[in-house]
Amino acid sequence: MVQIVLIPTAEQISELRKLFFEKLDKEGPPTTCAGGFHPNDIERVEKVDIWLQRFLEQNDLDMKASLKQLWDTCEWRQTFGTNDITESSINMDYVNVGDCFPRNHDIEGKMMLIYRSVLHVKGKRDTKELIRIFVYWIERMYRNNNFDPITILFDLADCGLKNLDMDYTINVVNILKSYYPNAVNYILIYDMPWMFAAGIKIIKSLLPPKAVSTMKFIDSKNIGEYITSECMMRSWGGLDDYTFHFEPEALSKQVHFANFSPPESPMSDQLGNNSFSERTDGAMLQINPQDAILFTKSGNELVGMVEITNIIQAPVTYKIKTTSPEKFRVRPSTGILAPGANAVINVVLQQGHQVPVLSKDKFLVMCMELSSDASTTSHDIAELWKNTSTNSSQVEQHRLKCWTPTSTHLPGDTVRNGTLFTNSLEGDRQASHFTSTVTQLVTTTNRLESQMKFQQTLQWVTLVVILLLSVAIVYILKMEIKNANGEYCTSMHRN
Repeated sequence: MVQIVLIPTAEQISELRKLFFEKLDKEGPPTTCAGGFHPNDIERVEKVDIWLQRFLEQNDLDMKASLKQLWDTCEWRQTFGTNDITESSINMDYVNVGDCFPRNHDIEGKMMLIYRSVLHVKGKRDTKELIRIFVYWIERMYRNNNFDPITILFDLADCGLKNLDMDYTINVVNILKSYYPNAVNYILIYDMPWMFAAGIKIIKSLLPPKAVSTMKFIDSKNIGEYITSECMMRSWGGLDDYTFHFEPEALSKQVHFANFSPPESPMSDQLGNNSFSERTDGAMLQINPQDAILFTKSGNELVGMVEITNIIQAPVTYKIKTTSPEKFRVRPSTGILAPGANAVINVVLQQGHQVPVLSKDKFLVMCMELSSDASTTSHDIAELWKNTSTNSSQVEQHRLKCWTPTSTHLPGDTVRNGTLFTNSLEGDRQASHFTSTVTQLVTTTNRLESQMKFQQTLQWVTLVVILLLSVAIVYILKMEIKNANGEYCTSMHRN
């Protein structure tokens, strides 16, 4: 079933914002919120359109229902202490068990939160603290992906009843349903034991129909429909041999960006490699896709596209940087967007570069609002960016990774003179290996089928023999009884 998401207009987002503050002015915050709503959440309502958009999407643009959920969410965030949950206030012994952590992306570029349920034993840890850790991860992912939906994967391989914790799971489901609207891209359930079926049925009953439609049951056969092999754990049959270790958010690895090379970009400033802080509130630009540029074949080239949309009522200038300016051709790499306008950015892999290492490259889309009297000539825009620090509070930043479908290339593929060249020797070797593997599988399957048919035939023959023996035994017993009775009667007659 295709899930249809109604996208709210800027006017509807503004209306929801206005209704929230009118309600706040008229009624004041709930009595449960000591000191009122948290200032961070008030600022979110004031400035972050994408957050309000999620409430409207969740409620199919129903303004009354969206306002209620937004209000309830702000109340819950204050009473739960959501804004105050940091790595210094959660139980790190629990975190280091490694049963819950963010890692990689699904096939649509959405961040994944992975549960290795076999490491969770019901009753061994405090449920309330586990819920706080779950909220910490969700908030941290939101800070890094601009409120983009995430995929939650429950790895149930090797799990038993001791790992089934319905209290914890129901709490997680209710929090997602009530306070993180339209937050889930997929709920992937990997290798579910049959004994969990009743629990899954209960969870489905708690979810709205939209969320139920995102629940997918996967195993080693179909996991590739949702996750590329590069993003699959080794235990799922993928290439990622990651072992969990906690990385503090404040010390997480920063990405260094450089400008595009002058021949392919109108930007003349040479800032070199710099580290940038990351603003992901999405107050000015809407990015599609939000997390990653997907490179696909277009003729003989590998091409990625990004659509950017100005979502404020003022002109915005944008500029794009990358970690590897020598690899990519981007058009346009800078420009101006009028209110509501959009632009499609084309990124092409340059000649002579390895295709498989694209996943290591990253892009930075920056933007800032232009004043009404600002000059919009190319020279003045270039000077504006040259004289504005990338760490300025006026600059909004969106980070994008690079992804290629596994079917796009083989190891050793390169782009030369604008043409994608595959490593034919490697391709022939892999094709030969693939053919050999398929042949072996077919032979093994045929042998197993023959053995199964033989076993079935043997079982039927055995059953028939047993039945015949049973009939023979019964017949012999009857004859023996009859003969015994006859001899007894003859003996009595003689006497």
